[in-house]
Amino acid sequence: MTYPSPAVEVSRRLFLILGIAVAAWLGWLTDLRPYVSVSRPERPATANASGPSASAPQPDALVRQPRAQEPKPMLTVSGPAWDTFFSHVDQSFVANLPVAGWEHRIRSADLKDARKKNASRGAMTEQQRGG
Repeated sequence: MTYPSPAVEVSRRLFLILGIAVAAWLGWLTDLRPYVSVSRPERPATANASGPSASAPQPDALVRQPRAQEPKPMLTVSGPAWDTFFSHVDQSFVANLPVAGWEHRIRSADLKDARKKNASRGAMTEQQRGG
C-alpha cells in the first residue's frame, strides 16, 4: 500500500483549513435580518390614553439622546384578504393557539407547550397579555 506524498498531504490540510476559514468568513458576512416583516398597523391613540408616550424620553435612560433609528421599509396592504389574515393573527394571539389550518406551520412540541400555557393565560388580564 502506498501512502500519499508529503506535499499532497500538506496541501490537503491547507485546503481544509482554508475552506473552514472561508466558510466562517462567508457566515460572518451573511445578513440575517428578515427580508419582509409583517406587522399589524398601529391603532390611533385616543386623546385620554394613559401611560407614557413611546416618543417621550425616559428619565432613567442611560443615553439622553438616543441614536435615531433608521426607518424600516414599509409596504401598506389593504383589502378583504389582508383583513381576514390579520383577524386570524389576532385570534391566534388571543387564544395562544394557531387558527384552524395553520397547525402545520408549528412544531408539535410548541403546539403542546402552548396548550399547557393556556390554562395560566386564561387567568391573565388583557394588559398582562400585552394587548
